[in-house]
Parts: sequence; C-alpha cells; structure tokens
Amino acid sequence: MMDVLISDTRYANPSFDLMCSYTPNEETQPFEVYFNNKNNYILLGKDAQSVITNSDKNDVETKSLFKREFKQDEGLLIKANNHVKAATYSGVVDWTLGSKL
Repeated sequence: MMDVLISDTRYANPSFDLMCSYTPNEETQPFEVYFNNKNNYILLGKDAQSVITNSDKNDVETKSLFKREFKQDEGLLIKANNHVKAATYSGVVDWTLGSKL
C-alpha cells in the first residue's frame, strides 16, 4: 500500500500536480513502469507526467492537507510478461510537486 500526504499552507485551497518520471539505469529493460491512479494507468518515461492532482482526494483533506491512500494494486506498477528472466534492474523515479496557480 502507498500513501501520499501533501501539506500546502500557502493557499486556502491548494491546487497542485504531483508529477512523476522514470529513467532506467540500463539501456533496455524487459518491462514498463506505470503509475495506476484509480485504474488510470499512466506509462512513465523520462518526461514527467501528472499522476496526482488535488482533485484526486479520497481521504482526509483540510484546507492545507491532502491525503490519498492507494490500494494494494495502485501506485507504482511494473508490468512484464512471463518470459522475463529474473535479474537485478534499477532506475530512478523522480517526483516533482508543482503548483497549478
């Protein structure tokens, strides 16, 4: 399970995008990395994409606190077929929080 908690005291009603990108450390990897947000599968690559916005709330939110709890099958997801050999792979997931204002 994955939880996202964002505290933004700059505004009464925060408006933001949480961006995500994935860069593999190897030239080729036998899988793809996705972010699953409410069955919206976003393929991650080198260019950052919006994966969560302030409208994605499903839990506690006050004027400056946003909380989103992801189910076991949500959040970062690696998709590979059953022919991928077991090995060690690595990469970088980069998170960027940006204001929509």
